[in-house]
Amino acid sequence: MNKTNFQKWYKKWGLYLLAIIFLVGALFMYLDFFPVFVQNDEATRGVVALEMIISGNYITPTIHGEFYYCKPPIFNWILILFYNIFGNLDEFVLRLPSLLFLFIWFASIFFFVKKEFGTKVGILTALVFLTNIRMLMFEAYFCQIDMPFASLVYTGMMVIYFYKKRSNFWMLFALSYFIAALTFLLKGLPSIVFQGVTLLVIFGNKRDYKKLFMLQHFVGVLAFIIPVALYYYFYSQQNSIDTLFNVILSESTHRTVVDYSIWRSIFHFSVFPLEVLYHYTPWTFLVIFMFSRKFWKILNQNSFLKFNLLVFLFNLPVYWMAPGFFPKYIIMLIPLFYTVLIYIFVEKAKEFPIQMKIITIAFRIFGILIFLYLLAVPFIDLGFDISYVYFKSFGLAALAGIFVYLSFKNKKDILLYVVFILLIAKVSFNWFNWINRYPEVHKYKSDAVKVAKMVGDNDLRYYNMRITQWGTTYYMTKENMQIIENDTEEILPEAYYVIDDRALEKVNDKNMPYKILYKFETKEGKKKLNLVKFDE
Repeated sequence: MNKTNFQKWYKKWGLYLLAIIFLVGALFMYLDFFPVFVQNDEATRGVVALEMIISGNYITPTIHGEFYYCKPPIFNWILILFYNIFGNLDEFVLRLPSLLFLFIWFASIFFFVKKEFGTKVGILTALVFLTNIRMLMFEAYFCQIDMPFASLVYTGMMVIYFYKKRSNFWMLFALSYFIAALTFLLKGLPSIVFQGVTLLVIFGNKRDYKKLFMLQHFVGVLAFIIPVALYYYFYSQQNSIDTLFNVILSESTHRTVVDYSIWRSIFHFSVFPLEVLYHYTPWTFLVIFMFSRKFWKILNQNSFLKFNLLVFLFNLPVYWMAPGFFPKYIIMLIPLFYTVLIYIFVEKAKEFPIQMKIITIAFRIFGILIFLYLLAVPFIDLGFDISYVYFKSFGLAALAGIFVYLSFKNKKDILLYVVFILLIAKVSFNWFNWINRYPEVHKYKSDAVKVAKMVGDNDLRYYNMRITQWGTTYYMTKENMQIIENDTEEILPEAYYVIDDRALEKVNDKNMPYKILYKFETKEGKKKLNLVKFDE
């Protein structure tokens, strides 16, 4: 590429490249900073992976040496791989796989949308997805199964569409079912629902159900069954399959109407659409396009748009009827929704003058509010001191102000300018809110590490406790690299025990002499804990 061509390319795509670089930096910012007490799932994932490493048993997940049935093993294996690469499983390494899968997902969205709608729609859809409030501020930070799971589910959906378009049914069924096997071994039964609904949408759209009875489909099912069955065969050599599948079924259904009152279910059903729009703001402002006949006409004329929206809509009822719904459960569906809305904004804006005016005003107001907040930070009592607050606040406000100004000068690229404003907001969130939560949770980590160091190479156990303090367990396990079992009856005189106040009362009733070596607390439930050594 000569200098002239590079200048033309940079003028067209330079800001997009800068947005991607900014995005990567914002998401890596403070990745290793917070202890795992902020989000409970992180500690659970870490403990299970560490116990696999310590025991050398990579087939059977455990917590405190007892079988852990709630999730299949693939994510544990991913964490173990990163442990072997980095030599530890600290916060950065623990969170890195989820973040890397998020970048892979970004590439997947760009690749598939670009194939249909070109580079601009592809890159904007990917940027918009990673900068919705829910993803940018929370989900992208933590170690959780949902990132690899959702990214693979989305990729499987796209595989089904693009190989159907090419009439390559061998690849459609074989590859999509193999991906479904991977997602099943990540999170269980939901993967089957996503696979089934997507196939029904793609073949039911033109009432082409006969294709579901092709030889290729049955071979594809084998691509699902073989890896899943292979793992569970090895698992069955060590554990009860019946118990495992009962728990997997329970995990997949326990947030449904079965477990909640009728009033809670009615309330959830009523607010669910608003909840989705709220959590995935500000890009859900674009939903206003759907309140037009032109939108549905354009949708019917484009098979990819129609596929995206139908897969999104037909998968929603499962969660719409589940009062225990968390926003991250549908995160794999959000790029489908955004794809439709971004295409309309970029390619069909002239056909929606009223909607475009409303959306443009909404985005400008959003940008102005972020700008004003950044200016006001030094004068707001946030309850904690912020170092260099004026420099940080006014510096970020100046940056945000530039993009607010550009949004008035060039409404055609307003989506990209809002991406930048959101990334600036992410940095401000880290500096003004996120980082200041560190002192409140750091003590829990330092106490757990201190207890582990006090015990050293000696045996450390819990005694007669209902184990809920996964964060404390994670740090003690990581520090000493030993599995902390939970004894319910017999006490080993040579061992050290962590006992909560409730269990300690039972010890007192038995007149068993002991010394309390250290008192501390865990974040989960603010449970009071004691490091105890029983007299031999």
